[in-house]
Amino acid sequence: MDLSKRAEDVKHEYAHLIRKDKTISRFLEWSNDHDMNEVGLQKVWNRNAEVNFQMLDKPEIKDRYVGSIHQLLPHKQKAAIYVGRGPSLMKAWEMLKEADRDKFVVICTNSSLRFLLEHDIVPDYMICIDGRQRMGYWSLKDLPEKANLVEAWLSISVDPHAFRYWPGPIRVISMGNTYAKIKRRINKRFGANLPGGGNAFNQAVCIMLWCSDIKMHLFVGNDLSYGDQHYGDQKTQRDERVFFTTPNIYGETVKTEIPFWIYKTWMESAIQQFWPDHTFINCSEGILGLDPNGEPYPFLDHMPLDMAIDKVKEALEIEALPFNEKSKMMYTEAYHNAGYNPTGGIRNWENFRKQFDKNETPFKKGLDVGCGSGISVEIARKGGHNLYGCDIADIKDIWKEKGVDKYCTTCPADNMPYKDNEFDLVTCTEVMEHIPEDYIDATLQEIYRVCSDTFIFSIHTALERQPLKGYYQLHFTVKDGPWWVNKFEENGFIIHNWVWDKKAEDIGIYAYKNRK
Repeated sequence: MDLSKRAEDVKHEYAHLIRKDKTISRFLEWSNDHDMNEVGLQKVWNRNAEVNFQMLDKPEIKDRYVGSIHQLLPHKQKAAIYVGRGPSLMKAWEMLKEADRDKFVVICTNSSLRFLLEHDIVPDYMICIDGRQRMGYWSLKDLPEKANLVEAWLSISVDPHAFRYWPGPIRVISMGNTYAKIKRRINKRFGANLPGGGNAFNQAVCIMLWCSDIKMHLFVGNDLSYGDQHYGDQKTQRDERVFFTTPNIYGETVKTEIPFWIYKTWMESAIQQFWPDHTFINCSEGILGLDPNGEPYPFLDHMPLDMAIDKVKEALEIEALPFNEKSKMMYTEAYHNAGYNPTGGIRNWENFRKQFDKNETPFKKGLDVGCGSGISVEIARKGGHNLYGCDIADIKDIWKEKGVDKYCTTCPADNMPYKDNEFDLVTCTEVMEHIPEDYIDATLQEIYRVCSDTFIFSIHTALERQPLKGYYQLHFTVKDGPWWVNKFEENGFIIHNWVWDKKAEDIGIYAYKNRK
């Protein structure tokens, strides 16, 4: 067998799952089918499930059963650190000790659990889904005493030794069964079958994506490749196994195997579909997040664990602030330090200026809600139009540089310091999607209050592809055109015209306040 040719075939076989769009079916459904059709595996899973059902009803195990994976704590305002057994764990485990456990949830695979416990790191959760018993570091027998403090996530189809030997609390994952009779029993007792990702590490990520509120995910020891040996602290028989070579994130040539490449592709497919609403950081040193040519995908950051922990802590602290306070801080910093300059709003204002210059949209006094750096006010006033602006960002120095500080005000859009009907025109471009849904009605009502006549809105209808600082998603309300039109009408606006450009992912709304 030509191994290099087989490796190339595998790369191209699975590379089609990674695309920039989101039209592919969720990789999880595909991976379940793949595993269930593996020769002999579905029979093993179903046989294990029958045994485990009986074991769960035994008093010594029943008392430790804490629920289904569907009843997992939501872990709001926390991040997840997933720990595998790859070689990079040897560099990262001491950094892992520095993670604030009030902010981070640590989930490890059964292969990495023993190592962590022996190094005085007690994870919150351990996951084991192996249908066949493995010995050594995979085994759950004769673990250090602190294993009692760890909650185990055990597949109902796991090898029964996991239920038999696990000393601490147990939560059951419903997954991996095809026989209708067993599947019905599982669904009734533990909830719907959960999608899977081929190995325990991927399954842990799937669980947190489906069953928790966590949106920041850090990967440790998930190299899916190796140098001279699979693990940094010991050699295994697998070191003599057939492999092929590929570049890692440093451009170094490393070894990998076909199963590793498949696991990698499953994970990348999941990340691609949940990004940018979720943030993913790879703190491993392997091949995850690289295309078949070794080039990085845009949806996965790479950095050492200590840097990732600091970055996520900052994000979580900001996330915990009240919305208006958080937004003021984030946008102020964005305009000052990140060169934040929304291009869509600038293009819109170039078009508005042409209308105003031709007097196609006449007004005496206008307001641009969410004016940002003030470029709209600058453009309009240079053309002789009486436009004012407001924004939640505190950027008076930037407004002063543009010569518009006398006309711009720092305030949130749902509480503006203007009189009723003070303006006869309000524009609001690329702003409404930045406001959480709970604040939309109050914001629209406030905009309606300060204007007597005409409104022009431009709203983006997709998630932001470049989250601020790499992790802060600024598009909170992502809805389609009809949803927005209905929302405007509910708040008293008379829609004159609206256009939803699905390809550009934008909706334009032209509305009045009092028109017969």
